[in-house]
Amino acid sequence: MLERGISSDLAEGISIALEQKSSPQKFVNLLRVSIREGLRSLDLDPEGYAGSKTDQKEFVLELLREIGGHNGVNYAAFVGTAISNRITYQFVDEVIRSLLAGGQWYEPKIGIIRLIS
Repeated sequence: MLERGISSDLAEGISIALEQKSSPQKFVNLLRVSIREGLRSLDLDPEGYAGSKTDQKEFVLELLREIGGHNGVNYAAFVGTAISNRITYQFVDEVIRSLLAGGQWYEPKIGIIRLIS
């Protein structure tokens, strides 16, 4: 890859991604979330997601889709990721409860939540 002009840091990241034999899509989703968290940490928008409940709900849904994929996600880990992105526990819980009430997600195992496609 270096011969093709790809930086050594990028080549290392690509190598790590390719080594994820069990679930490359899960790795990509986690990478996407990490990049989003890094961009938010720059605090370019002083109000962050605290300004709009619609934006917060969309963010929670997108995060659930990205992290959970088709396999679902651990509820506690999901809430922790949302909180680290400045979404309150109360709001995350409210969104998840509304998704449950609307039949948009279910709990295949205790503590694992999964969106219904």
